Amino acid sequence: MKETKPKAPLFSRRAGSNRAKKLYEMHISDVKNRLKNVQYMSATCDIWSCKHRSFIAVNICYIDPKSFEQKSFLIAIDRFEGSHTNNAVAAKLKDIFKRFHILGKVVGVTTDDASEFVVAFQRFGDNYATYENYLNLNERDEVAISDSTVFEAEQLRSDADAIILSSDDEGHGYDYDSDDWLNVDVDESLPPIIIESIDDNDMETTRSLANEFGQSTATTAPDENFHLVPIPVQVDFRTVVHDDGPSEVNTLLPIRIKCAAHTLNLLGKTDAIKALQNKTYAAVYCKVMAKLNLLWRYCGHRKKCEIIKQYIGKVILRPHKIRWNALYDSIHEIVQIDASKLDALFFKLHIAVFTESERQFLGEYLNVLQPIAHGLTRLEGNIFFAYFLITLFNVDEELRLLESTNLKFAKPLLKALRNGFDTRFKEMMDINNAASVPLYLAMLSHPLFKLNFLPMLKTKERSTALEYIAKCKGMLLKAIEDIDCEQNNNQTAQSSNSDEFDVASLLDMECGRSDIILLEIKNFLRDKLTTDFESTFRTYPNMKEVFLKFNCLMTSEANCERIFSYADAISFGSYVKENMTIRCTMPLFYPTIV
Repeated sequence: MKETKPKAPLFSRRAGSNRAKKLYEMHISDVKNRLKNVQYMSATCDIWSCKHRSFIAVNICYIDPKSFEQKSFLIAIDRFEGSHTNNAVAAKLKDIFKRFHILGKVVGVTTDDASEFVVAFQRFGDNYATYENYLNLNERDEVAISDSTVFEAEQLRSDADAIILSSDDEGHGYDYDSDDWLNVDVDESLPPIIIESIDDNDMETTRSLANEFGQSTATTAPDENFHLVPIPVQVDFRTVVHDDGPSEVNTLLPIRIKCAAHTLNLLGKTDAIKALQNKTYAAVYCKVMAKLNLLWRYCGHRKKCEIIKQYIGKVILRPHKIRWNALYDSIHEIVQIDASKLDALFFKLHIAVFTESERQFLGEYLNVLQPIAHGLTRLEGNIFFAYFLITLFNVDEELRLLESTNLKFAKPLLKALRNGFDTRFKEMMDINNAASVPLYLAMLSHPLFKLNFLPMLKTKERSTALEYIAKCKGMLLKAIEDIDCEQNNNQTAQSSNSDEFDVASLLDMECGRSDIILLEIKNFLRDKLTTDFESTFRTYPNMKEVFLKFNCLMTSEANCERIFSYADAISFGSYVKENMTIRCTMPLFYPTIV
């Protein structure tokens, strides 16, 4: 330091550690302040292991209501100790959301199809129950403003059918003031609980609980072995939630969004393999892949890699298991090489050159996989959630157009991809399914798309375009009224301690609010497509709220994947403690280790 920058102030290791700690606390405070004023946000989550240690990463995304730009940054990379059960995942996510005071603000969480995520959101999440009321609506239906949604994954403690107290001399039992009881597996049949020792205070608690649930207790002192007979209704600890705050008691986990990049990648990896059931396709496929695998294997040899670079001027990209579109990109790069150079390279490496039929097979193979690969490339970026559904419609249309082409080899592959696409994305594209409601609302509220998907519907569905338009208007109407309800509830909670009486708000509720909203929806959908968000949403303020709520969702968890790829390059030495926690409150790719 004295030679490179003599005037630079030097500090000790302790001073540097204290300075890093202060910077970390400043980042935490800055993130909390930024998220305090954000009304709607989404999250992406993934679990990753490195050197026998597991971590869970959570990334937050929201839309700036002034500039309409996406803001995305990492809020936590926490150690994940123990088994990756659905209980542990739910508790960990809730802890991270509560740490930043965003538990009730997260609209959805984008994850992959790992079983711990799927089951965790099914048991402890909304599971799209909120959006069931959005179905089978049109603009003529009277949509009532409902109360704020209460997730089915939890209830208040007062709704519990029974409360069983157990304790012994060794201190076993569960502390209901902590979150440890979330991980308790309750048997279907509840045997009587024996309390070996009980004092007067516990007896009074038992007596009051029994009176609350309509039971009676003896007034005499307890015997040495006191049997508390439970009420003959089982208690599911998964649905018993204690009151830990007015703003977070009724929420646990939001809906889970299926990662588009992972799902499309499964089409090219898993579903494409099913085409090998056709013997003609399998014969050509195996011959071509045998030659390609031999070439890719030579790319890992130092001497033969130099030969490859000498003949074609570059090193060939090899497929990688953890990289999306890896096989497609590798084959596409080989096909782009001049045929004469490639034949000369194969001759030098003693590999049989491609025949004309094999070259035709590679061309058809890439043409069929191209819609999937291009869709995956688009959806893995940080884009508005409206692109999710419009991309699925584009991929579906391109696959349908390929069926009318003259394919000599790749027809089995096209059939396998069509079946896999319909199976994996059927719920998301079906307007009558609750899982598709967030996707349709995001697309309809985007000024560039709106109803632009109607020409891409299947032929048999185009005749029902009017029904689609009516359902879309009903979804938007219900979404706006639910947002109004949430905002009114928040205003009511803030003004509950004041003596002011807002007569204007009561008059607005009596003046046909639904008719005003419906007129705004119709004018918005009729207006021309544009990318000028500011002027559009200045004219349509209610549609702006729908846009901010549903377009903040993420199409892919690629940002968490990139963080883990970056973290994997960091060498965690022996100086790092086993109980360390990595938390990143700075922009993406800049983690802070504490």
